[in-house]
Amino acid sequence: MSGGWPLSPRAARVFYNAADAWLPDAPADFDAVAQLAAALPPAGRRRLERQLRLLEWSPRLALRSPRGLSWLARAERRAWLDRLERGGVGPARRAAARVHALVDACHAEAETRRSRFAASAGAASSAAPEIASSRDREPRVIAASSERLAAQSFGGA
Repeated sequence: MSGGWPLSPRAARVFYNAADAWLPDAPADFDAVAQLAAALPPAGRRRLERQLRLLEWSPRLALRSPRGLSWLARAERRAWLDRLERGGVGPARRAAARVHALVDACHAEAETRRSRFAASAGAASSAAPEIASSRDREPRVIAASSERLAAQSFGGA
């Protein structure tokens, strides 16, 4: 982990893939790991990384797949994570439940920020006509003042 990034690259890959499985219709600009920084206390990062490692290896450990969770198709990932969350072995069930809760918290945080941004953009757009009209006047003012300056410099003074 470097530069305040909440997870290592491996753990981030698993978290992205879990978020992709549980939130298939999330907006394209939804960055689950970036949102995780706000939702995750620093003390819980190491524990979360262990849980994500367990989730990544769980299909292999259960002899369900020769690949890890991140390499499964979205529908298979969703089915596997739901199966783990509902009735998996204790540590895997807790890991799936915690990651699902964090994905939901990150998505909710992103939606809150998006709605706040939309509200502030709406307020800015109502002020936009006033700004545009002042921009329309600027060229005329500049042209008139440059004509006056030219008249004073070259002829009439």
